[in-house]
Amino acid sequence: MGNKRLWKHPHLAGVLQIFAGWKLALPGVFLLFFVQTALAERPWPGVEFSEVRAYAWEGKLAPDLVILPDMKLAKGVTDDKGAALTPDEIKSLRAAVTGKHPAYSQAFCYSPRHAFVFYDAEGKPTAFVEVCLECMGHRIEPDGASEKIDLVALAAILDAHKLPLGSFADLAAFKKAFKDWSAKWRG
Repeated sequence: MGNKRLWKHPHLAGVLQIFAGWKLALPGVFLLFFVQTALAERPWPGVEFSEVRAYAWEGKLAPDLVILPDMKLAKGVTDDKGAALTPDEIKSLRAAVTGKHPAYSQAFCYSPRHAFVFYDAEGKPTAFVEVCLECMGHRIEPDGASEKIDLVALAAILDAHKLPLGSFADLAAFKKAFKDWSAKWRG
């Protein structure tokens, strides 16, 4: 049976046309696979950054949002230079905001007093994690982080840089409060 006669075979013609169509679509399928693979290899935040800095705002003076819409810091930050995170702390931070974490409930309030800001090589902010330890709340940009994050890990990073932990005297006090809150109000 010659090649031309195979195309005319009533049972094989449709199958061969599908494969012929795939021949044209195959480069697109491979491109889609490689783009998805490249994105999968680039964990949150999925943008370029060269450093991450932690910031704190004191007590009741904290505004509603500590990271403004243009990713600038709100007034009242304790140190406008922030605390530079080590590579291990950045790894811990990224793990704390991605993946699966135990459920907990968030309070109805939201008065963030902490933020982690990712900066590119030119010093431009490219991503952030804003946190309210008292309310167990957070706001993160860009999207792609977990719904529930590891607040204890974030508090540990803040504590390592001797940043104030809001109304908590120290990391041990926050851990106890978080444990008690989580036991009482499972999310």
